[in-house]
Amino acid sequence: MNKPYTKQKTLLVFAFGAVLGFISIVVTPLFIPGTEFVESPLFPMVATGIEKMSLWTIFCLFLSGMFLGFIHPRHRWLLGISTMTLFPFFAFIEMLYDPYSHNLWPIEFIGYGFMTLPGIIGAYAGGAFRNYKEKLLSKNK
Repeated sequence: MNKPYTKQKTLLVFAFGAVLGFISIVVTPLFIPGTEFVESPLFPMVATGIEKMSLWTIFCLFLSGMFLGFIHPRHRWLLGISTMTLFPFFAFIEMLYDPYSHNLWPIEFIGYGFMTLPGIIGAYAGGAFRNYKEKLLSKNK
């Protein structure tokens, strides 16, 4: 018997969500004219993406979550969270390299938690859209 949603598929989609979230954060400042890059000990592009967030960044996180919820409608909250999972790891690595670089890390990590909300909302919207599409297709048969 073939299960459509296995643990391996969920982990793969979770990892894909982490990559989509990384792209959403890091790439969007590149398209905003006049963005000055932030100095950082190891990851200046990540620091720039986090500190220069815009509505476009939040919109890209929402779209990432929506895509994840559409392709894998189970565990939507987890897939929404996946969009921001890499950033605490980047911060932790920078703290190991330079202990004075993230002196307000608890507040920073709470901010990362809040930044999962667009991905979670998007994942639920994507799952709802997929359910709606499947209901329409089943009525037409």
